[in-house]
Amino acid sequence: MPPTSREFPYLWNYEAITYTNDNIVTTAPVVIGTHGVDGINGLDGFNTATVTLYTRSLTAPEKPYTPESSEDTGIFSYDFSTGTFTPSYSNIWSTDIPEDNSSTPCWLTNITIINRNSVASNLSYTQ
Repeated sequence: MPPTSREFPYLWNYEAITYTNDNIVTTAPVVIGTHGVDGINGLDGFNTATVTLYTRSLTAPEKPYTPESSEDTGIFSYDFSTGTFTPSYSNIWSTDIPEDNSSTPCWLTNITIINRNSVASNLSYTQ
């Protein structure tokens, strides 16, 4: 199906029907679509990223961020153009898989970031 445009605004159709006796009947052309008026630009879409954090521990590790109260949140930044995750906390979790030669289990958790800007900063999450 050809696209419509400002230059060619109408989409039309007709049918040529061939019967078993080889008679051909052509229907009248009809407009089945038109090119509409351009609308206003919509909002920019969302950037999304999932950051995986790793740690090694023989027992269940502490969460990547442990709030001191129920209102406390973790603050971090994420640059969608470079994929750089910058947490404001420092504990046993890392974006790199920690090396270990003693077969200590590797734990992981994911943080999903959704934002309209190219750099998501001062973002928080609760657990």
